[in-house]
Amino acid sequence: MEDAVDYAGRDWNHESTRDRIFSTAKRLFSKNGFTGTSIRDITEEAGVNVAAVNYHFGGKENLYLEILAERTKYWQGARMEAISRAVEGTDNPKAALEAGIRAFVRFNLASIVSSEDCAEDCALFFREISSPGLGFEIIMRELIAPTRKAIHDLLAGVIPGITQESSFLVLSSMIGQMTHFVRSRRVVTKALGREYDAELIDKICEHIVAFSMGGLRAYGVE
Repeated sequence: MEDAVDYAGRDWNHESTRDRIFSTAKRLFSKNGFTGTSIRDITEEAGVNVAAVNYHFGGKENLYLEILAERTKYWQGARMEAISRAVEGTDNPKAALEAGIRAFVRFNLASIVSSEDCAEDCALFFREISSPGLGFEIIMRELIAPTRKAIHDLLAGVIPGITQESSFLVLSSMIGQMTHFVRSRRVVTKALGREYDAELIDKICEHIVAFSMGGLRAYGVE
């Protein structure tokens, strides 16, 4: 049964209706993409009508953009906090760089596999990055740019004069490694013959950190 909505301006169950539309749409967008998800799909699964979507979000496009804006804000805030905590009080630039990379990698690996909600977020982000659409600029501005700056600042402490281009390539290399281990979880568990658990995540994290720090020797990091 739908929530009672007064289309003159009152929504009797404002929070529950909005949240249900939001979570349902996020799940469907992450699974089927923006174009593959219709308003009817969302309303039928959420148990609301089209008017409720328009009332709370102003339509499918605004709903999609609001989901991306809210979830990128959450991820970036939590990720930056993890990096900041890791490097706080570290005077040695190389130690700060390694700690920052470790925090960045561990946060992403652990978060992505920790819940269905986070998995949906990442599927949504991956879709928008691999096939840029309405939310591409949100991804670039809210998710990529702040991370790029944080990693560049850490690298600059060890590699004076490193260019924005070079630091972005370093960041992209780390993201590429993480993406492989996340998107190919079944391959990893089959090949290694073990569960994708906290112990394996820690091992993968340390591998990426060691591999990345080793690669930075090409930039003069000893």
